[in-house]
Amino acid sequence: MMGRITDSKFRTLFLLVIMLAQVSCTDWFADEQQMMQKAAELLSARSMNAAAIELRNVLQANPGNAEARYLLAGIYEDYGDFATAEKEFRHAELAGWNPEQTRVGIARCYIGTGRFQVLLDALEPDAAWRPAARADLMALRAVSEAGLGSLTLAEQVLGRAIQLVPDTLQVMKAGVQLAMIAGRQDDARKLLELAMEKYPDNPELLLLHAGQLAASDQTDQAQAVYQQVIDQDPQNFMTAFGRNARLRLAQIQT
Repeated sequence: MMGRITDSKFRTLFLLVIMLAQVSCTDWFADEQQMMQKAAELLSARSMNAAAIELRNVLQANPGNAEARYLLAGIYEDYGDFATAEKEFRHAELAGWNPEQTRVGIARCYIGTGRFQVLLDALEPDAAWRPAARADLMALRAVSEAGLGSLTLAEQVLGRAIQLVPDTLQVMKAGVQLAMIAGRQDDARKLLELAMEKYPDNPELLLLHAGQLAASDQTDQAQAVYQQVIDQDPQNFMTAFGRNARLRLAQIQT
């Protein structure tokens, strides 16, 4: 019969198991941190496909990494896969990421797929949020109201966003879009000039600018701006903006 484990032997075995578990957890955490650092470096270098692979590796090891979820959502959004981006924004929030950022991200995804009423029904700015985040979501709600044909209400909602913070990207972009929808082209041009001074390389603003140029028969200038958007795409990664620019450029050239 096998002899009983003595108290001293039991303590030794117990401590050994604990120590091995601690080493394992430490190694796992270090590996996760290293993968996140590599993903950040790849994003900084605009190697989007490689960054996405690294972030998915992180999530395979730890599905609850909120930062990895949020960064991956941004990559999907840039690519134009709004359905997957929306899911990742939701996972990021459930994992603890800032809801100011995830809710605005989800709102952008709703607009990207034309789900204006869903946005209005599901997303309201929280009074506890920072003013800029509340203004961004209100601006996106204004665009949704306009998308549903309620231009007067859209202007009212945007006005409240402007009172909070007048120069966030979403607020300024919404101002240009509403002016264009209302047929106030001079106002739209002036607002777009101001927005591009603050956000000179933003592809959405550049697309609006190119559209204005094309509408006023400034074809050569419009082509140059569309090409600028295309050239901004990371290597081996075509963004939704780049695809839009290629389509518009092809339409001009035919």
